[in-house]
Amino acid sequence: MKLSIVICNFNYGRFLDAAISSALAQSYENTEVIVVDDASTDDSRQTIERRQASIKSVLLETNQGQVEAYNRGFEAALGDVILFLDSDDTLDATVS
Repeated sequence: MKLSIVICNFNYGRFLDAAISSALAQSYENTEVIVVDDASTDDSRQTIERRQASIKSVLLETNQGQVEAYNRGFEAALGDVILFLDSDDTLDATVS
């Protein structure tokens, strides 16, 4: 089974790196991390660029709201199980 962790972000760049790090730190090997940025105007896009080798990103060009951002993340997810995470939240060290 594959796990998809979808992180939804809008102007929370100051928290985003911690959220991404916590998602990438999961011990379950078959995990993908998807970051959906809802047209942020802060430094969020730079954080996403720095992590691009480890994550998938969906970059919305106009702000469409949290529900649409989660829908876009759901569409991009390949997992059998999908976990949604706000960009100001972090996961414990392991989800199995």
